[in-house]
Amino acid sequence: NTLITDTRLRTVLTTLPGMGLNLIYAVFNGVVGITDKSAWYVSLSIYYFLLCAMRFLSVSYARQIYFKKGSGENGVSKQTKGRSLKERERRVYRNCGMMLSIMSIALGGAVIMLVEGEGGKSYPGLMIYAIATYTFYKLTMSIINMVKARKEKSLLLITLRNIGYSDALVSLLSLQTALFAAFGQAEDDFIPVMNALTGAAVCLMVLGLGIYMVHNAGEKS
Repeated sequence: NTLITDTRLRTVLTTLPGMGLNLIYAVFNGVVGITDKSAWYVSLSIYYFLLCAMRFLSVSYARQIYFKKGSGENGVSKQTKGRSLKERERRVYRNCGMMLSIMSIALGGAVIMLVEGEGGKSYPGLMIYAIATYTFYKLTMSIINMVKARKEKSLLLITLRNIGYSDALVSLLSLQTALFAAFGQAEDDFIPVMNALTGAAVCLMVLGLGIYMVHNAGEKS
């Protein structure tokens, strides 16, 4: 009954598979980056590891909500504990915003390396089609979930959905580089221009999202 009626708990539980996928993506891109000596895929690996860390931070806070309810120890009232949890929620929201801002700057450096040094690596066989389908599904669902989270007005839900949206944006950029590597012409000057434009757009969106989260957390303090 709680799972059906509690949107926050349901969102947290559905975040766990995403956290696992981030870890798998991080390891996969790390292996590809090391074997192909690709700085781009190594940077993607680091990015996904950090996304996984942010999701873990949010889920750890959610655990405090669902497993530490009640009056607490040493005579702490429910109201006091509730205010404490709200403050922790705001800090998680702010810290994740700061991490997104820093990660966007690091991602910008990776995009520069991508444009200047390499055009991305294609996936073997039909894997690229499966990745393309999953990427577009992930981007669509992340946008829908962001809209729903805004209506719930929960900083925890908004944090998780913003992380998911950032995840989807970087996956889209990674997919574009892989598609160009698989189907584009190496001498085509259009490819680095498109990688630069898409990379800049992704970095700015992630940076804007992070700055907004930090600013919004400050207003709610």
